[in-house]
Amino acid sequence: MSTLTRARCRLQAHPAALDAALAAGVLLCMVAGSFVDPHGPDGVRWGLRTPDPLSLVLMTLGAAALVFRRRAPAPSSPSPAPSPSRSPSPATPAPPSPCAP
Repeated sequence: MSTLTRARCRLQAHPAALDAALAAGVLLCMVAGSFVDPHGPDGVRWGLRTPDPLSLVLMTLGAAALVFRRRAPAPSSPSPAPSPSRSPSPATPAPPSPCAP
């Protein structure tokens, strides 16, 4: 089993770990971006600009939403009814999972 297949199997077994890593990366980028001063004398520069506490709270809530997106997904719109003129296609069996023991 290759390293990529092993990683994919672990992430399928623990999807919350992937969501937490994604949220941590997004939060890190948002917090780092909040320290950028877009109105510097020579354009964009890194400065000692302190982010507002409310913006830090909103960034954290936005990243937390990524962690809980699988637990409580947004409701989707109802799908249209299938047309009666089409016959259903025969079901094909799924290929065996490489993660199965």
